[in-house]
Amino acid sequence: MEIWDAYNSDFEVIEGMTLIRGEENTIPQGVYHLVCDVLVRHTDGTFLLMQRDPGKAFGGMWEATAGGSALRGEAPVECAARELREETGITAAELDELRRVTNDRTHSIYVEYLCVTDCDKQSVVLQEGETAAYQWVTADEILHMSPEEFLSKRMLGSVRQMTFDDYLRETETINYSDPLIQGKAKELKQISCSQLSYIENSYRFVRDEIPHSWDIQSETVSHTAGDVLLNGTGICWTKSCLLAALLRAAGIPSGISYQYLTRADDSADKGYIIHALNTVYISELDRWIRLDARGNKENVHAEFSLEEERLAFPIRAELGERDYRDNHPDLDDRLIRILKDSRNILKIEADFQL
Repeated sequence: MEIWDAYNSDFEVIEGMTLIRGEENTIPQGVYHLVCDVLVRHTDGTFLLMQRDPGKAFGGMWEATAGGSALRGEAPVECAARELREETGITAAELDELRRVTNDRTHSIYVEYLCVTDCDKQSVVLQEGETAAYQWVTADEILHMSPEEFLSKRMLGSVRQMTFDDYLRETETINYSDPLIQGKAKELKQISCSQLSYIENSYRFVRDEIPHSWDIQSETVSHTAGDVLLNGTGICWTKSCLLAALLRAAGIPSGISYQYLTRADDSADKGYIIHALNTVYISELDRWIRLDARGNKENVHAEFSLEEERLAFPIRAELGERDYRDNHPDLDDRLIRILKDSRNILKIEADFQL
């Protein structure tokens, strides 16, 4: 028998009163039991979905949370950590509370948490009788799942808001409050007739007016978006920061995506390098697209496109190249450290997979 604490509408435990699982229809009006849900987001920006066991109610549907009812004497965060561990095998170092929602019909107070993890994505453990499968998906994929397959409707607002907040904030590398970036954003707005026009003009400016350091053989190290504008050059890592900064300065969500490419044009003999490009949320289409502002040259022809991607480098799987198709709110910490330690941008190395 599973026993719960009873709560009032002010989220206070009612002393001397307990509730029993399975007897929810006997709970008096104004009395609630506590349910804790955990939204799991990987550091690469994807979210964990768990599929309900076929034997459960709504079996086969996908949930964006691990969670369940708090046991008697169990604090909300303790319940959330336990349910997360039992249903996924993930141990949370920290849980951030997102919000509390009261449901009078089910006599429940839902406390929603966020767990950000860098766990091995293949290490998720299924709970027998509770979950049948799992998958890691992007926020965009969650927001476009059908009502027939996705159960956690209550979490959609959190996913959407979280996504936009992360991809609008200022960071050390995407420093859009820099006066130079603010000035350039103002210039671009003056020649743009719409938000979509502003996105395209910003893309073309970074792609065409800011040369890639390798193309002009410049040793200058630009560490931030502002540095790229000041120095007039940068590599793909920081050019992507500049485009993200110009877009965020105009309230347009933007992030960074990565590819793992060979250094040489036709072989892997010289190793690999991490290539960065941008993600951009297009409100008119209600979806994310990717743009590559690396800079065109012979055999590199990236273009602005809302439909088919036209990136700088097609992936050659036979050479070990990889397109992560990810979406990060900031430049990877390892790349930031490499830039900080570099004295000559032409000599940087990043021969590792993200």
